[in-house]
Amino acid sequence: MIKNEKQYKVAKSQLNKLKTALDASINTTVEMPKEIYEAMIAGLKSQIEEVELKIADFESLAKASKLSASSMKDIGQLLIKARIARGYTQDELAKKINRTQQQIQQYEATEYNSASLMRLFEVAQALDIDNFDLDVSLVPDAQYSDMQEWSIGIIGTTINETKPKSKWANYAKNNENGFGKIKLKAA
Repeated sequence: MIKNEKQYKVAKSQLNKLKTALDASINTTVEMPKEIYEAMIAGLKSQIEEVELKIADFESLAKASKLSASSMKDIGQLLIKARIARGYTQDELAKKINRTQQQIQQYEATEYNSASLMRLFEVAQALDIDNFDLDVSLVPDAQYSDMQEWSIGIIGTTINETKPKSKWANYAKNNENGFGKIKLKAA
């Protein structure tokens, strides 16, 4: 996934180099076994398709009004996609939540795995997530099977999260922080 303009520019450059290499390979006669030549051409075409897909995904996010997540692991990607769709740079998002660009870059590099729940809420609010058409149906990871599953309302969107009951109960009881009341219910 392309996460910022710098990566986008690198991908565009890489695409041009791959296309040039493909053209050169097709238009040059080199003595090599046919199978090796076909494998080389197929490999270049495959790489080109992969980079084109990543570029197209990044470009389509600028017009996105609907975002989706299908697993708990996708929350970070959802936030990255929302930032891109809003047209914010990492630096602009950082300023909105009083952080540094490097911190946002670090969060995005790990797809927000190192971010606290409160930080996720801050980022979601800064990105105005509630104005996207969200398709969020998160399923807990197997590693949490011994924990209770709870449904937590985040900015008008229900996200199923798996955490120990007491942590969520304490959080919901004590926090609003501009996100509206967080309501707990058994999922």
